[in-house]
Amino acid sequence: MRTHLVLLAVAPILAGCVGPAADLEAASSGDLGLPADPWPAVRAALGDLPCEAPVGEGTSANLAVLAEAPLDEAEGSHGELALQRSSDGARVLAALARYQSGGVDLADVTDPLAPLQIASWDPEETDRGLDVKFTTDGATLLIGGDASIKLLDVRDPAEPRLEDEYVLAKKQAHMLSLFRVAGADWVAAPKAEGFDLPIYKVVGEPGNRTLERVATPALTLLGEATGEDLLRSHDAWFEVDPTTGTPTLWIANVWDGVAALDVMDPTAPKLLAKIPNLDPHQGYTHTVQVAHLDGRRLVVAVQEVGVNAMKVWDATDLARPALVAYWHVPVAAFPQHNLQIVGDRAYVAHYKEGVFVFDLRAVGPGPVPTRLAPVAHLEAGSAPGAAAPNSPTGAFSSAFGGTWDVVVKDGLLYTSEISAGLRVTGYGCLWPGDEGASSTG
Repeated sequence: MRTHLVLLAVAPILAGCVGPAADLEAASSGDLGLPADPWPAVRAALGDLPCEAPVGEGTSANLAVLAEAPLDEAEGSHGELALQRSSDGARVLAALARYQSGGVDLADVTDPLAPLQIASWDPEETDRGLDVKFTTDGATLLIGGDASIKLLDVRDPAEPRLEDEYVLAKKQAHMLSLFRVAGADWVAAPKAEGFDLPIYKVVGEPGNRTLERVATPALTLLGEATGEDLLRSHDAWFEVDPTTGTPTLWIANVWDGVAALDVMDPTAPKLLAKIPNLDPHQGYTHTVQVAHLDGRRLVVAVQEVGVNAMKVWDATDLARPALVAYWHVPVAAFPQHNLQIVGDRAYVAHYKEGVFVFDLRAVGPGPVPTRLAPVAHLEAGSAPGAAAPNSPTGAFSSAFGGTWDVVVKDGLLYTSEISAGLRVTGYGCLWPGDEGASSTG
């Protein structure tokens, strides 16, 4: 493995003001010198940011960029993003997958006005960094790749150490969904080992953890039969359903639409429902999450490949889901990517256009689906002086441009900008410092 200690202070950029840089000598000794409560300064920097604002092609007035950290651009695309409080509770960590190398960049975002890159880690043999997720205690970081799922000990985030490498029988661990049930951490890894949805248990104590495969539920029968990547489930998201109390794993079931599993016992998941693609907006379902609003269960999914639409189903009755809303950019061939839901808002990362925010209370009752309109837009970031963004190669590379991922943490938006690194943004409808305003995907 190759570990690089990086000390990079980034000052606030809102309204062109520049704040004090972090003390690099202090950071290297572990004493970050960060304010005990950074939120008054964050709120002051945002000023009177409105909740409502007109939405056009650029960044709308209800969003304001607070800081950017370019990270190590030479390593290629900045990909999937995860945030978690460190195992000692002292820091908030951001992990950005290094898509091209199979590694990860680690940054300290305890002070959102001054994100500090503290380390980069790469495997000895190049893989792809397809996804990153922290365990619930913040002690271990999982990296999904083509060849393996790697477990890094990040209790000292400046010196990440490989705990274990679970070698896949067949590529790839495309996405990772980590959830906690029955006092243990579990990982759903769509596409891994040639299966549709392998589920693993995280075994062992921090510093000595590994994975144990416990189940392989089949959801896309054609994908299971052929082993073809584009026919097997893409992503998963976990919730404890507030109406039933059931630990539920929602599955982006590619061309089949959406599925839901009861994972009360993760070793024996049970199918709860399927929501098939039965509408004109046909596409490959990439990511799914759920909002519970005013007694309704709204299932929201974004598509990548085909018609790149966001769809919303009313699945209050799981046996009778109905399409009630949709959205896509004017040229639907350009794909959105990741999705987060916090409260009544959906945050959608779009490869080319940045981040769009939607008010799910605008979803009508049907039967005619509502054509949603964004209530906020954050323009995609690009590296200073970059002629073109670093982007994954392949048939759809021309559609890649700016934002790979979005995560909401404590009332702020954190985005992974493919060519520009990590970006921190305030939104006028969220209160900075509100721990409840955090996404779980």
